[in-house]
Amino acid sequence: MEIDRVRISLRYGKGSVGLEIPRDRVVQVVKPASSVPHGRSVADALSAPIGIEPLDRLLDRKDKLALVVSDATRPCPTDRILPHVMRLLKRTGVPRDNVRVLIATGTHREQTDSEKARILGEYATSIPQVVNHRMESAQYVGVTKKGTKVWVNPLILDSDFTLAIGNVDVHYFAGYTGGYKAVIPGVAGKETIERNHSLMTLPNAEPGVCEGNPVRLDLEEAGGLVGLTFIVNVVLDEKHHIISTFAGDPVAAHRACAKVADEFTKVHVEKPADIVIASAGGYPRDINLYQAHKAIENASHAVKDGGVVVVLAECAEGFGNATFESWTTNATNLEEVRENLSKKFVLGAHKTYALSKIAKRAEIILVSDKLGKQNPVIYKTFKKPREALDYAWRSRGTNASVLLMPYAMNVLPSTHIRTRK
Repeated sequence: MEIDRVRISLRYGKGSVGLEIPRDRVVQVVKPASSVPHGRSVADALSAPIGIEPLDRLLDRKDKLALVVSDATRPCPTDRILPHVMRLLKRTGVPRDNVRVLIATGTHREQTDSEKARILGEYATSIPQVVNHRMESAQYVGVTKKGTKVWVNPLILDSDFTLAIGNVDVHYFAGYTGGYKAVIPGVAGKETIERNHSLMTLPNAEPGVCEGNPVRLDLEEAGGLVGLTFIVNVVLDEKHHIISTFAGDPVAAHRACAKVADEFTKVHVEKPADIVIASAGGYPRDINLYQAHKAIENASHAVKDGGVVVVLAECAEGFGNATFESWTTNATNLEEVRENLSKKFVLGAHKTYALSKIAKRAEIILVSDKLGKQNPVIYKTFKKPREALDYAWRSRGTNASVLLMPYAMNVLPSTHIRTRK
């Protein structure tokens, strides 16, 4: 008798791969909520900002404006948002020559000309000054209550007004992306980023939580010292379409986006599964393991203790961070990672620490034909999803339950997460 199978297509790099699984083994296919209504457009959000006056009342035509945008590792549709901002600046009388674009690379590499073109569209060449952030160029501005010394790109300090464009996703220790995160860590110095990220080991540094989250509170205080005045943040669906936009005060507008993101990403899971198969969502979310790790985090909330998490991520640019690669590939045991990081927090190694926490209770399998290195202490790699699934069956038995997450970056299973306050 022919076995009834679930056929699913999973995004991988700039394409997709197919997978078939016996239907009686699949306990759930977890996708982002489809019932979230589309909210305000970019134009509507700019015309009625939250917690602050509209841009045309805040800006003077002589102002020099720093415009902070996400780099190519983020799915933010800056090229669709920027025209609305630029038209508004033109109506306000701010000349294009007064606008300086700063690409928030954080700890990432500089962006190529082709990447700048993809990020900015027509404005990649029509705005005279487009700058990649470099951590070593940052200047000191102050210190937060938690002792984070704040260093920021000098272009912001040399500007009269700073505006940031970004998207809001669930983040595994900062609660959510977006808001002040555009500048801290986006355009901050290494010492600032490292100190802020070190707070991830404290209570309440959790996905989907802003209030009381030590990382989020610290980066928002640091962002206030920097002088970010206005944000335009969007929530995207799994196909990168804009669900809703909020503009205005960096905290108030961000929280409005986070509320929509809650409704979209927090999905009820009936019960944890023996095997969770997830896609990071394709390019740019799986550009490297540094980014795709976030899909492993989300998928881990749906797996049983002792289960297997299988994540498809091309990782065309490898690990994406040399420190992360070294710590991950050289770890000899999971406890060693925690002990070493507790002695001295190291930026990049924090990703290894996060993976080690997951590996303590579930096996991590990465499907990638680009990432050759593996370390069975933390994760195993297979080139094809079928190979990974066959291994999972052998490891957990052919009767093991399977849960599918085709858009793992956009879904946070609700069984292991607190409601955002």
